[in-house]
Amino acid sequence: MDDLLQEFIAETRETLDAISGEIVGWERDPTDRARLDAIFRFIHTIKGSCGFLDLPRLARLSHAAEDVLSAVRSGERVPDVATVSAILAIIDRIGEIVEAIDSGQPLDDGDEAALIALLDGSGATTPNAEAAPAAATPVRAPKRSVRLSVDLLDRMMSGVSDMVLARNQVARQLRDTGDPQLEATLERLSVTVAELRDTVTRTRMQRIDALFQALPRMVRDTAAAVGKSVSLVIEGGDVELDREMIEMLRDPLAHMVRNAIDHGIEARADRVFAGKPAAGSLRIAARQAGNLIVIEVADDGQGIDAERLVDKVVRARPARAAEIAGWSEARKLDLIFEPGLSTREEASDVSGRGVGMDVVKANVEQIGGRIGLRNECGRGLTVTIEVPLTLAILNAVIVEAAGTRFALARQAVEEIVAVDTRTSEGALRIDRFGGSAMTAVRGRRMPMIDLPALLSLDTPETVAMVAILNVREGSFALGISGVVETQELVVKPAAPAVMSAGIYAGQMLPDDGVPILLLDVAGIAARAGLRFERREAAADAEVAVEVPRALLFLDADGQRRMIAAEAVGRIEQVPATAVSLAAGRWWVTREGAAVPLWTGRVDDPARVSTMLRLQLDGREIGYPVREAIEIVDLPAEMLEAPGGALVAMLAGEPIELVDPLALFETAVQPSVRPLCLLHGSESGWMDAFLRPTIEAAGYDVVRRAPPGTPVAVALAMEEDAGGAPGRVIRLSRQAGAGLYRGDRAALVAALQECRA
Repeated sequence: MDDLLQEFIAETRETLDAISGEIVGWERDPTDRARLDAIFRFIHTIKGSCGFLDLPRLARLSHAAEDVLSAVRSGERVPDVATVSAILAIIDRIGEIVEAIDSGQPLDDGDEAALIALLDGSGATTPNAEAAPAAATPVRAPKRSVRLSVDLLDRMMSGVSDMVLARNQVARQLRDTGDPQLEATLERLSVTVAELRDTVTRTRMQRIDALFQALPRMVRDTAAAVGKSVSLVIEGGDVELDREMIEMLRDPLAHMVRNAIDHGIEARADRVFAGKPAAGSLRIAARQAGNLIVIEVADDGQGIDAERLVDKVVRARPARAAEIAGWSEARKLDLIFEPGLSTREEASDVSGRGVGMDVVKANVEQIGGRIGLRNECGRGLTVTIEVPLTLAILNAVIVEAAGTRFALARQAVEEIVAVDTRTSEGALRIDRFGGSAMTAVRGRRMPMIDLPALLSLDTPETVAMVAILNVREGSFALGISGVVETQELVVKPAAPAVMSAGIYAGQMLPDDGVPILLLDVAGIAARAGLRFERREAAADAEVAVEVPRALLFLDADGQRRMIAAEAVGRIEQVPATAVSLAAGRWWVTREGAAVPLWTGRVDDPARVSTMLRLQLDGREIGYPVREAIEIVDLPAEMLEAPGGALVAMLAGEPIELVDPLALFETAVQPSVRPLCLLHGSESGWMDAFLRPTIEAAGYDVVRRAPPGTPVAVALAMEEDAGGAPGRVIRLSRQAGAGLYRGDRAALVAALQECRA
C-alpha cells in the first residue's frame, strides 16, 4: 500500500501544475471541450484513487468538483469566472493535502466545506444550453515509463563516465600491445558505451514545458491581485533542458513574470491613455542556440526608467553620484541587479521589497548562465536568460599552460587571439608594467592574467595566446600557451582541497581519460584582484551590441573583401583530397558531410586550401579564400557600386562587402548555366571588365576550366585564340575590325547566339 500511495502522490504532484494551466485556458475559451475533458479526467482519477487508498478528504473535494465539471460537460451549467475560481481553489487544496500526506504532517480541515459550498452556489443553470461540440482527441500509443530520482541518474552518469575512462585506457593498452584479436571486441564495446552514455544523458533531459506549466495560473492570479488584465503567450515548450536546470530556473522565472506584471505592465487607464491595448501582453519563449538554452520574458509595458534607478541609488548613496554620471544607458540599467534596489516606492504583496533581481542574476550565474536586458522605455522590456543545456555535460575549451591542460566553459570565452611575435603591430598588443599586464585587442584594452604565474607554475614559456573571458563585472584576458581542442565533457566535483583554492569549478573527463580541472573564470578574476573600469566595460558592451562586426579577408582572386562575421561559422584548412566534383557542382567533404563550394572567383577549385564555412537558416556553403586577416567593425556608411555591390571605406580604402544571401542563392542549388572560359594573356582584364556582361548573358565565368567540365564558349583576343578549347569568340583591339572588345552590345549578341 505504501508503494501505491507514493505512486499516487508522485502522479498527482506532476499533474497539478499542468492542470492549473489547462483551467486558465478553459476560462478564456469555455467552448474548448478538449481542455474540459482533460480537467474532468484528472479530477475523476483523483476520486477513484482516493476510494481505493482510503483518503476521504480528497474524495469529498474531488467528488464535488467532478459533479460541477460533469454538469458543464452536459450543458447544464455555464463555466463562468466564479466556477473556474472555485475549481482552482479545490485543486489548490488537493495539492496541499497531497503534500501533507507525503510529509506526514497534520493538516486541518480549514474551509473545505466552504470551498464545496462555493462550488454548489457558483454558476448559472441553463437547461436549454447546448453542449459544446467534442473536440477530436488524437489517439496516442501508450508509453512505458518509470520514475527515477535525480540522485540515481547522477550515479548512472558517473558510472558511464567511469566506463568511458576505462574503455580509453584499454584502447591505449591495445595500441601499445597491438593485439588484433581484441580490436573487434573493443570496437563493439566502444559503440555500446557511446550509446549508453547518450541514453543516460537524455534521461536527464525534460521538456521545458514542465517549467512553463504553472505560468498561466501564476499570470492569472498575479494580474488579478494588482487589478490588471494580461494575456500570456508561451512559445518553445518542446525545447529540452536538464531536469536539474529546470528546477533551478523555476524561482528566477517566477520572479521575472511577477515583476513584468507588477512593475512593467501599466494599469488599464494608463495603457489606454498611452494608446496601447487595455490588456497587457506577456510573451515567454524558449529556444535552443547551440549548447545553450535561451529564455526570453518580454512585456509591452513601460520598460525601465534608467534615470529613476540612478536617482534611487544616489539618494541611498550620494557618494556614487560622480561615478554614475558618466555611465551609459546600458550600464545604468544594470543597477536593477544591485541588492536592495527597487523602483517601487511602497512594497506590495507581489513585489517591491528590493529582494529579487540580484538574487535572480546570482542564481542564473550559479548554473553557468547569463542574464541580459533589452529595454525600450515606454514600449516594454525583454529579459533574456542564457543557460547551458545541461549541468552534467559542458561544452569546454581545453587550453594548455606550462605543459598542463585546463578547461574553460565555452560560454565564458569570447574569443582566443594568437600573439604574433613577428611584429609589434597587429590585432593584439601586450603591455607589462612591473608585475601587472594589460592587453589591447584591436584597440580594446583590458587587464591580463598570466595563468602559469597565477598558479605559481615555474616555467620559461611565454604567452602564445590570450583567451578573452567574460565575467559579470567586465572582461579580461587570460594568458595561455596553446589551445588543444573543444569537447563536450562530463563535469564532476573536485576534491575539497582543490575546490578551496577558489579558482576551480570542478574536474572534467576528456575522451583520453586523463582528468583535467575546470577553471572558474570569476574565481580567477577575484584571485588576481582585478579591478574593472565600469565605464570602459559599458562602452565596450555597447559597441558589441550596436556595431556589427565583419571578417576582413584576402579573397581567392587576390582582392581584399569583407563579410558579416555572424555569417561565418568557422575558418578551415581544406586538404586536397576533400575537394571533389559531382553533378556539375564542386563539393568539400568535411566531418562526413558534403558542403557545396562557391567557386565564383576560383580558377581551379581542386586547389582550394582555405575556406570560410558560411551558415544561413540551417544551410551551409564553403567560400574559398586565400587568408583570413582580422575581425573589424563594419562601417556604418555604405556606397552602392554599379551592379548593386556594397562598398565600405576601411582605413581609407574601399572594401567590397560580400552578400552571403547572394552566395547561397547561387551555391546551394546546382548550376545549369553554360560555362564561358576567359583564355589567353588578357584573361585578367576580361575578368575585371567583361565578367558582369558575360554573366548577364547567362554564363558562368572561369579563367581555368575545371577537369571534366565542358566549356560552352571561350573568349580570347585574336592573337591568343589559337589554343582556346571549343567554340571561340575572338575580340579585336581595334574598333571596326571584327568584334571590338569595348562593344558590350555586340559581345552580348555573340554570346546569346552561341547559347542558341
